[in-house]
Amino acid sequence: MKIRNIAIGISTIACLALIIGCQTGQKSGATRAEPSTGMDWPFWRGPSGTGVSDEKGLVNSWSPEGENLIWKAEYTCRSTPAVFRGRLYFIGGVGDGARSQEGVTCLDANTGRIVWQDRFNVFLVNVQQSRVGWADICVDPETGNVYAHGVGGVFRCYSRDGKILWSRSMTEEFGRLSGYGGRTNSPIVEGDMILMGFTCSSWGPYNLPSHRYWSFDKHTGEVIYISSPAGKFKNSTYSTPVVGTVNGMRVLFDGNSDGSIYAIKANTGEKLWGTLFTEKDLQASVVYSEGKVYACHGRENINGETRMGAVCCLDAETGKVLWKSVGHEVGSASPCVKGNDLFVIENDSDLVCLDTATGSQKWEQRLGTVGKGSPVWVDGKVIATEVNGRVHIIEYGPDGVKNHHSVQLMLTSGGIKRPSEIYGSPAISNGRIFITSEDKIYCIGKKGSGVISTDFKPMKGARTIGTGAPTFLQVVPGETCIIAGHTQQFKARAFDASGYLIGEVKPTWVAGKLAGSLADGVFTPSEPQAGMLVAKLGELTGAARVRVAPGDSLKEDFTASPPGKSPSYFVGAGKFETVKQGENTVLFKPADSPGLKRSFAFVGDPGMKNYTIEMEVMVKEYKRRMPDAGVINGRYIFDLMGNHQKVQFRTWPGSSPPRFQVDQRFRWDPDVWYKIKFRAELPKKEGEPAKLFGKVWKKSEQEPAAWTIEATDECGNNEGAPGIHGYSDVDIFYDNLSVTPNN
Repeated sequence: MKIRNIAIGISTIACLALIIGCQTGQKSGATRAEPSTGMDWPFWRGPSGTGVSDEKGLVNSWSPEGENLIWKAEYTCRSTPAVFRGRLYFIGGVGDGARSQEGVTCLDANTGRIVWQDRFNVFLVNVQQSRVGWADICVDPETGNVYAHGVGGVFRCYSRDGKILWSRSMTEEFGRLSGYGGRTNSPIVEGDMILMGFTCSSWGPYNLPSHRYWSFDKHTGEVIYISSPAGKFKNSTYSTPVVGTVNGMRVLFDGNSDGSIYAIKANTGEKLWGTLFTEKDLQASVVYSEGKVYACHGRENINGETRMGAVCCLDAETGKVLWKSVGHEVGSASPCVKGNDLFVIENDSDLVCLDTATGSQKWEQRLGTVGKGSPVWVDGKVIATEVNGRVHIIEYGPDGVKNHHSVQLMLTSGGIKRPSEIYGSPAISNGRIFITSEDKIYCIGKKGSGVISTDFKPMKGARTIGTGAPTFLQVVPGETCIIAGHTQQFKARAFDASGYLIGEVKPTWVAGKLAGSLADGVFTPSEPQAGMLVAKLGELTGAARVRVAPGDSLKEDFTASPPGKSPSYFVGAGKFETVKQGENTVLFKPADSPGLKRSFAFVGDPGMKNYTIEMEVMVKEYKRRMPDAGVINGRYIFDLMGNHQKVQFRTWPGSSPPRFQVDQRFRWDPDVWYKIKFRAELPKKEGEPAKLFGKVWKKSEQEPAAWTIEATDECGNNEGAPGIHGYSDVDIFYDNLSVTPNN
């Protein structure tokens, strides 16, 4: 969403009388405050976001066999847990075989016993099982609600007791991209928002891939804004943003896929500055502390520097580089800042301590061979992990390391004993250290220590009210999908120059090219489409991205789409375009370069179920190679596979062995139009059996009575948007798409 911010004029000031929505009990100029988190660890970098805990008296040594081990539990987790009011939350792989899923789990932090668990399917991604549960959990200290982002794009908000309060499908709704590596971004809480950056290829101006920043209402999941400050996309990144206060303004900082570090106003998404740091993507999250931003990378440097990797310190207000220390290859781990010490873990697992004022190296300590997890500081010690199963507790002084305690975690798999891999960072809470690994979670601390209280009462902190004239107009929801036949209420809010909310206002609404009726911010569309809805307040202009998806029925022959474009309401269709083929207009997916050949385009709402999708396809052949072309129904792919000469049902392409995959031999030819028909009968509850029916026949022939392929997924999906699939090793053509409810 691009929002135009124009200087205020007299007419805007007059419109201040229309402000109707300030929160009760707030005072102008009040400082921002949040409920005390005590000794909680609600976010992967701790309550301060710097990887620092203020607790005292933690243990200096432990053993997985018993010394200073309070409990251990057999779970898989590759990320960092959150610990809040006596409960530990994490995301990871659950089940195996046909019931391999992703799960959010809550344990009693005192005992390790399970409190609740939510399991859900992984779908339409190339991520392997070993990388499930990549992103970190976060907890809102005000409400106790829990937020989790799965590798398949499921983004959910849970109550403290495990009730799903809202859920979004980031892939189907916003074109979120995820490759084989499984890089999945972690959410953070900021006031009344959930902020998260992720790579997406959506619709309209955002159909080209870029790493963008999204703000969601933490109570409802509604999109507040999208900020797209980055330049040319270079690679997906899993860095997590951090928010700090700079000159009274709440500012989001993050390293982006284009190699730059950005600062944007946290409440509005307005770009403040961007500083190029490397020629490649940034993976390690930045840290903000006392007006400075610390960042690192393990890639090529700019300005002709031949050494790889760097650590730098930037002025948070301007983005100016204050110092840069080149040669430290820190590609994954986020820095940790304590006083004058900056701790980083290099790719080869060296822990390095730098001076925060100058960047000069104070000391270093070898930890192992592969450094991924970020270090944590507590009670004069650095606690760090190493991928090959090592946990380190390092006491240090002015002259360097004084004591280094290391533990090697092992597991037995297939009769072979090997290291238990660790990718997450330690979490500290109430005198305990929590470590997650490939097969277990460990709670480390003094045995017999006090019980962690589970008492919690939701409490909303104060909010700063904007003052002075409004300088920014925001429309909410900032992006929405309206189902045909329904309406959507939009609201406009004014913000001051520091990015603080003044209140809700009454603007003039303009539908632009959107077809339908618009009155007092209520939009009723007349057809499937996508475009911008605009609000004007004096000289200020705000806008919302509006997509109108078909209801339970759809017919699309592509004749209404401009040449070279896909239908405007398609999501993720940047690789598809309409072309003329004789007198007919068809959808075309050209052959693409390696790594970019596979694409999905979604045409409906993720909540759809029990429908039949049909489409016509024709492919070309080149040097005996043919592409794959198919359709999507209920998060299942029904694929006509060229090189393999077969049809296939699958739902999780990256799973190995496949969680669910059924093949049927089917000989078919290039340069011939075929019809594809895919019916899915989905269960009411995810995880129960889903029945799938598919058939393919030449367009020139009668539809056969029998299905070409039938299958049952015992751990079925229960909903999903209709869509198009293409793996374009060679050119693919599509025509006459239809979606109808099952009889």
